[in-house]
Amino acid sequence: MTRRDIITRFQSLMDSYNNAYWNDARSTALINTVKDKLAQEFTVNRTEQKYEFDSVQGQQAYEVPSTFIAHRHMYYNSSRNRVIELYDGPEIIYGPVADQSTEGLPCAAYIWGVSGRRELNIYPTFDDDGITVEWWFYGWPPDVAVDNDEPHLPIEWHPSIVELMLAEQRRFDNVISVSDSLIIWERTVNMLKRLDSTKQLTSVGGQSGSVDNNFPLIQTPDPAGFQIQFPGGAIEPA
Repeated sequence: MTRRDIITRFQSLMDSYNNAYWNDARSTALINTVKDKLAQEFTVNRTEQKYEFDSVQGQQAYEVPSTFIAHRHMYYNSSRNRVIELYDGPEIIYGPVADQSTEGLPCAAYIWGVSGRRELNIYPTFDDDGITVEWWFYGWPPDVAVDNDEPHLPIEWHPSIVELMLAEQRRFDNVISVSDSLIIWERTVNMLKRLDSTKQLTSVGGQSGSVDNNFPLIQTPDPAGFQIQFPGGAIEPA
């Protein structure tokens, strides 16, 4: 169900006297609140997501998506397939190489927090602007914001999102008690646990699919003039 579908059903089922208060903005906030609670309840914190960004010549640090949890695959195309490998920390670059600002075709990266925000640092830096990098990763289910957005949760859960929204709305409006809303929550969670999609999701930790076979690294000589040797090796000019 899309954001618009959920809001339409929610507002249609809600007590009519309070429709003016529960407008689209408050209803959207309620959708995202219920979405987060379900993700916490079922530890659905590794949904499949994709993020794209464009290169800036000579720039080393790029934004990390706010929902990012775990890396899967990073790819760009500059006349041939290229893969950027993600490593644990800055030691992959700082120490093995003399000049971290070297320009070329990036092949290594690490994530680090700077001023409270994580950054993706690449080596070498791009030697051209506007190269699109595609990043597949597992992340926290993002918020819905516009009408065509769908919650990143199993489609079979979506009707229950409306039911839980109604329980939250009635508790907020003092139509039912807190204990009654908790009973509705527990009943709904127990029902969702019986669904096949929930069993599959929780058994694999929210991970499925593979991009490795779709975007293999073509092993050809590196024109950027550097080599990578792991473990125990170094990144150094060829």
